[in-house]
Amino acid sequence: MPAPSQRPESVLPPVLAQVKDNCRVTDRLLDTDAYRVSMATLWANIVLSPEESGFEESDLEQCYEILSSDCTEVLGADTELKDVFAFLSSKPGAAAMQQARLPQNHRDMLLFFASMMLDPDGHRRWTSELRAAQGRGTGPDKD
Repeated sequence: MPAPSQRPESVLPPVLAQVKDNCRVTDRLLDTDAYRVSMATLWANIVLSPEESGFEESDLEQCYEILSSDCTEVLGADTELKDVFAFLSSKPGAAAMQQARLPQNHRDMLLFFASMMLDPDGHRRWTSELRAAQGRGTGPDKD
């Protein structure tokens, strides 16, 4: 674990290099689906526990920018981290998560983040409705 005082610009580049190495098919070719799954997982872990990654909550915006910049470099112009989550919400994204053999709770976490990032207002409504249903004893955990 990096020290809590380390800055994203010093911590993330070696992590991103490792992500790319892990997704490498050949010296010059990356499995872009595996890269997308890895980047989404990395972002979710940073957001869920910034302190465990050596960051403070105030570092999250810079972390997002660094990860987005890497996505642009690997996946092409006009592609940022948010687009990775849009991909995971698609049929090809579901297939990529299946190919990566992600457990269901990991997939659910990534799709939860996709919901937050792609439709924040809809996500807030959905979570409010879910909480209300659970409070009434009619939610999915109350069967």
